[in-house]
Amino acid sequence: MPEAVAAASKPWSTFYFLTGSAAANLTGIMFVVITLIDRTDRARTRDGLRVFTTPTVLHFAGVLFISASMLVPWSSFVPLTCVLVLVGGYGLAHLVVVAKHAKRMPSYEPDVEDWIAYTTLPIAAYVAIVAGGLALLRFPEQGVPAIACGAMLLAGLGIRNAWDVVTFIVTELGEPGERDKGTQPSDDSHRQNRTEGAHDDRSIKTLHNFTPPATTDEIEAAARQYVRKISGASKPAKANEVAIDRAVDGVIAATRDLLASLVTTAPPRDRECEAIKARVRFAARRTSTRAPS
Repeated sequence: MPEAVAAASKPWSTFYFLTGSAAANLTGIMFVVITLIDRTDRARTRDGLRVFTTPTVLHFAGVLFISASMLVPWSSFVPLTCVLVLVGGYGLAHLVVVAKHAKRMPSYEPDVEDWIAYTTLPIAAYVAIVAGGLALLRFPEQGVPAIACGAMLLAGLGIRNAWDVVTFIVTELGEPGERDKGTQPSDDSHRQNRTEGAHDDRSIKTLHNFTPPATTDEIEAAARQYVRKISGASKPAKANEVAIDRAVDGVIAATRDLLASLVTTAPPRDRECEAIKARVRFAARRTSTRAPS
């Protein structure tokens, strides 16, 4: 029996070694990603971690655990099958819980792509791992490739979903320094700020008295940021889309009227110069906080 186990798993040893190493590194990177998340809105942060980030870490950890198990010199297929069935079964049970939480998220309604990437395909991967583990008992030549396919699918989904989480943080939440210290964001950023207080939402840029003047896109972006802050939803549910769009149109009209009515004797500020000043202030503050005491 040990010879049969070795004969079935040896051709795949390099694959599982590389896959496990990559999964370990990616798991560590996900811990770094967590530090980028603004935790001011605790309820929303908890929902996002539970539905999107934790399953991604679980996928990487599952690939690491499966790869390590496939490299262990087992005396028979029975303990390896038990390990794979437990890993796959736990992954399936966790995805059922994730799906329930996703349906109840108040501030975000997952779209079709989210359901496919975060639920449907991971379920297929864990099913392949469980089926492959059971097949080892009678058909090891078919079981090992099935396990490899499940592990590859989990690793690929983990990479895709991790990128989805990171890009959401960068494009929607802004830089950590801006959130924590109140640095004005650069002029090309249209990011949602989650700090407390609607009157202090620094992701909505100052649009008055600049040269060149504020564009239509900038006014619309500011209006959407304001409505997102008030509604607490970066992506509204379909039932609320009409109300959100109507509110955005109203804020755009009010903003244009306000900008046209404001009077000032101060000279217009140069847009690029103000952006450079903000970056310099942010860099100086970061340097001072890192300086040894």
